[in-house]
Amino acid sequence: YYIVLKKTKDVFPLKNVLNYYKEIPDRHIAWILSRLSSIACFIQYNHLVHNGINIENCFISPKYHSILLLGGWWYTTKENEKLIGTTKEIYDLMPIKEKTKKISTIETDLESIKAIGRKLTGDEDYQKMLDKNLPKPIFNFLTKGSSHSAFTEMEEWDKSLLKAYGERKFIPLYIDEKQIYQ
Repeated sequence: YYIVLKKTKDVFPLKNVLNYYKEIPDRHIAWILSRLSSIACFIQYNHLVHNGINIENCFISPKYHSILLLGGWWYTTKENEKLIGTTKEIYDLMPIKEKTKKISTIETDLESIKAIGRKLTGDEDYQKMLDKNLPKPIFNFLTKGSSHSAFTEMEEWDKSLLKAYGERKFIPLYIDEKQIYQ
C-alpha cells in the first residue's frame, strides 16, 4: 500500500535534516517541538495515543515552520486501551505502568517528543547536552519526566521557551534538497 499526498517542495524527512546538520540549532528545535506539542494536544483531544512518534516519522517544512507526522499511525489506539504495538525505541521510553499494564497513555507520545528534542541536539547524553550552548530552560524541559497531559506539557514548553528566548521570532532555516539529498 502507498499513500500519495501533495506537499510543498521544501518538506524533508527530519532524520535527513539532522544527518545534514549533525545537531539542529536550538531555536529550530524550539519550533519543531512546538509543532509536535500541538499534534500531541490534537491527539489527546481526540482521546487517542499515537505510540509511534519518532524522528523517522516526522517531516518538516523549514520554510513554513511546519511538521507532518506521516508514519507510525498503525500503532494508534484509544487512550487507556490495550497497546497493540510500538517500536523498541519507543517501548524503551514508555513509563513502567504502561509496559506492565500494556496500555496506551499520552505519556508515551510526550516522552517520544522529548526524545526527539534530545536527539536533535546532536547528543542524547545528558552531560554532553549540558556542555552545549543549549539554554538551561530547554535542557531542563527535555530532561525531566513528562506530565500526564499534552496540554500541561505544552504550557510548560511555552514557559521554557519564554525563559530561554523571550519574545518569539521567526528565524529561517535555510536548507534545500541539494543539501539534504547529496
